[in-house]
Parts: sequence; structure tokens; C-alpha cells
Amino acid sequence: MNKKKNKKASRLKGVIGPALVILVGVGIVVLMAFLSKDTSRAPQNDVNTATTQIESTEFSSGADISVDIDREQAPINLGYGLEIIEVGSYTGLYMEDGTDDIVSGVMMLVLENKGEDDIQYAVINASNDGESYRFSLTNLAVGEKVVLLELERKPKPSKSELTAVLEDVVRFDEPMSTKESLVRIRGLDGMMNIENISGEDISGDIYVYYKYSASDVFYGGITFRVSVKGGLKNGELRQLPAAHYSPSGCTVVHVDVAG
Repeated sequence: MNKKKNKKASRLKGVIGPALVILVGVGIVVLMAFLSKDTSRAPQNDVNTATTQIESTEFSSGADISVDIDREQAPINLGYGLEIIEVGSYTGLYMEDGTDDIVSGVMMLVLENKGEDDIQYAVINASNDGESYRFSLTNLAVGEKVVLLELERKPKPSKSELTAVLEDVVRFDEPMSTKESLVRIRGLDGMMNIENISGEDISGDIYVYYKYSASDVFYGGITFRVSVKGGLKNGELRQLPAAHYSPSGCTVVHVDVAG
């Protein structure tokens, strides 16, 4: 599957400047964070160097989303090419535990992989004025950005003077791949169609990994998975339930074929 083709967003709702919070209307919405396209250097503290935008998409339903970005917080280099480029307060859909609860004022990070390796797993420990915060990350390719929410739903401190370190990190031995020459993946809300187009039988289990997304940003450290047990015959198509999946609000980031 072409990642870029699967990242669809319906309509632009507004731009967030310093200390400005934008509410998107009730309906199908998602938090959207567009950052500077120049990834060769870290964002500066000048408010004109980066903006955060809100965009509407079929990410979820029935949730108003708002975000307040702290422009005083400097970027933090965590190592392994991972960099915290923004810190903020988030109100809306909480995706990290799969519950999709509605939360208010939860601390969020925007993380970018500026390294040379795709990241399979990482845990970030952060602290601010004696308070600790934890974030987790799965399946982030080189050059991608992701919005992470605090794992215990803690609120953002009134003033961010954050320090952060990686507690753990696991890198992929090889870059993630959607195996487009082997399988064709299509879907609808809550369902996914997986078809063997390889020209021969696939005997091993097939695992499809997908994340919430809109345009060029992923949402949540969490990655969802659908599995096809026993593989697929040549030309076989199988339809499987895929919780949280929607064609316009999710992107397949990796496909793994066992054996």
C-alpha cells in the first residue's frame, strides 16, 4: 500500500499560533500537527518557524479536539535520531490504551525520527519540576512525526521546562515495509481486506500493522495489528475485523510475513 495515498484529510480548520487554542466542531475530527518541512535542523523557539494546524478527518467521531502548544519549550534530542520538537496540552480522543476515551488537558509530545533507523519500540521518561511523565512509541519510520500522549493521562505542567531521556529503544534490523508486491490491502471502517497478489501461495501468518494518521503525522504511540493465520493462497482475499481502522484516518505502516 502506498503510504502517501492512504493519508487523507478532509478539510482545513485553522492554524494554532502561540497560546492560541482552536476547537474543531463536533463530528469526525483529528488533531493535526504540521511542523517545519526542513528536517535538517531543529525547530527554533521563534514562533514563526513552525505552526501547528488542526484538520478534520475520519479519525474518530463525536469528539471536540483542542491543543495548546508551549513555544517556550526547546527541542530535546533523545538520541538514536529521536527528537521532541513540541510539547503541549491535548484535549480529545485518548488513543494510547485503545479505549478512545475523551480526555482533557493531557500532556502531549510531538516526536520526530530524524535518525537512520526505523524505531520498533521506545519508552520516554520525562520530568518537570519534580513530576515525572512517561510516553511510549511503536513503529515510527525515519522522517516521520508522531503525537504521543502521557501514559497515565497526566496534565501538562503550567510551564514546560522539560527534561527527557530514553528508557529503552529497539530499532528495526531492516526498514519497515508494506510488502506491496506480496499483498494488496484495502479497507472500510472497522474492516480490512487483505489479498495475496504475489503470484504464489503465502504459507506463513501475515501481520498488518496500522496507526492513526492524518497527512504527514501519526497519532498515538500505539500501533494496531491484524493477523491472517495460515497465510493466503495465490489470489485469495480475506476480510478481517480491524478495530479502530478507517481508510481515511489510518495508515498501514508495516506488513510482516512469518517464515
